[in-house]
Amino acid sequence: MEFYKDSSYGQAYIDDDYPVSKSLSDQIYVQYSVDTGNSDIVIRAKTCLATPTNKPYDRPQYVFIEDGCDKDPTMRHYTSGLQQVHRFSIQAFSFIINHRYIYFHCDLVLCKKGTANSICTQSTSCPERRRRDARSADDGSKFYQLSTGPLIYRGKRNEVNSEENSPSLGILLGSFSGVVILAVVLISIFLFINMRRRRAFENSSNIQVLSMENVVETKE
Repeated sequence: MEFYKDSSYGQAYIDDDYPVSKSLSDQIYVQYSVDTGNSDIVIRAKTCLATPTNKPYDRPQYVFIEDGCDKDPTMRHYTSGLQQVHRFSIQAFSFIINHRYIYFHCDLVLCKKGTANSICTQSTSCPERRRRDARSADDGSKFYQLSTGPLIYRGKRNEVNSEENSPSLGILLGSFSGVVILAVVLISIFLFINMRRRRAFENSSNIQVLSMENVVETKE
């Protein structure tokens, strides 16, 4: 399961693109698939939801597919029927504004094409009766849970970049402390050198005085 850049599904986001920034008017393009040589195996999303972390059971949650049926009115499907690859889009929802990051999690079902009344055969826009039938059905299909993300609201992306590019308070304090320590060391060295020069000058003056006294005594 991956996020794609546009409705052509020609290019998926790579690791360096994350977190992917979205505005509320943007569409989020998702593809999920099963990689198998068995053409009788197909896939379908049973449940899809968003959470603020990479853990699918964390709260709060925004559920947009439940029992194989769409719950968000902006959902649009680009594939249908018994397929090994499914694509859909959903408009970025307000859930993304309230959290720094959001992740998508889907419970995916693998079905055999010949299985009657499986979740893989039902429509994505399910009537209420079909929803109840889907909840009660147990056809032995295999379930897999996948996650992808994170997404970030475009306004928050700018905030994150500013935080990353600006030095933290700890770094600033550390730098300031280093400058103060260096200044103290330099001042100490300067005072030590100045003191040694003064002592050397005083010793030299004393020697000169003693020499003059000796000259006077000799003349006398």
